[in-house]
Amino acid sequence: MQHPTIMGAFLEQHSDELLGLDASANGVVSSIIMRCDTTPAGPFIREFTDRQPSGPGSHLSELWDVHIKTPGINAIDKYYTGLRDHGRLGEVFRYQNLSALVAGL
Repeated sequence: MQHPTIMGAFLEQHSDELLGLDASANGVVSSIIMRCDTTPAGPFIREFTDRQPSGPGSHLSELWDVHIKTPGINAIDKYYTGLRDHGRLGEVFRYQNLSALVAGL
């Protein structure tokens, strides 16, 4: 998170492989959920998800929105609090549909 250019380079090189791959989004969401729990006041969490690499409208910016920003916002705003409040943060270490899990809590 503190070196988003690494993720940007990864997205540029592997974006075609990630399309439709839910496991990738799940990994992003899970890592952001755990970061929210370990360093809740860390400003770099939102800085990471809200980053605009190469400026709005660029190819990398679009990739970032799809693979990082949207899943990251879901992690912060939808999943983290529900999982934490129900003592279920450990669930992020198992690949599953987190939206369905949180909805069922």
